[in-house]
Amino acid sequence: MKKFLITTLLLVFTLISVNGQNKWKGFWKPVEDDLFTNPEIMTFRGIEDPTRGIWLFKFDAQITAVQLLWSKEKKKFLATPLSSTGLGIGYRHYVQYNSEPYCDFAINLLWLVGFEWNEPTEADFSLASTVTILEYVNIGGGYNFTEKSPLLLMGAIVKF
Repeated sequence: MKKFLITTLLLVFTLISVNGQNKWKGFWKPVEDDLFTNPEIMTFRGIEDPTRGIWLFKFDAQITAVQLLWSKEKKKFLATPLSSTGLGIGYRHYVQYNSEPYCDFAINLLWLVGFEWNEPTEADFSLASTVTILEYVNIGGGYNFTEKSPLLLMGAIVKF
């Protein structure tokens, strides 16, 4: 539990300290609807050519649709639906689509907490890296510190 709190605090302090830097501007805010059309916002974000898109750091929250956790005893992956949720950082690429910003690709680093739906259990803690494709599809892998085993994730991303 102590490691979880220390890691979470370090993550929060890091995010706050770099929030004022160019790619981090507006980390806690939604992406502006007129990101690629408003000259003031384009200058603020450093966008020179709106056809090339822009990479931005954004806050992520994830609910894992399916988690595949490696079982050492059975020597295979065990699937658990809706078994983890967590927070993290996303480095997202936005392009202009119908005059609005659209996230076509992202790389995410997430701190996940696993749980059981039907009974009280100890929480599992995992660190995972995922790739978001077409704004909502999320696939990746990581390591479960509680079970001391690798995991694969498939899910949906909730964006802010």
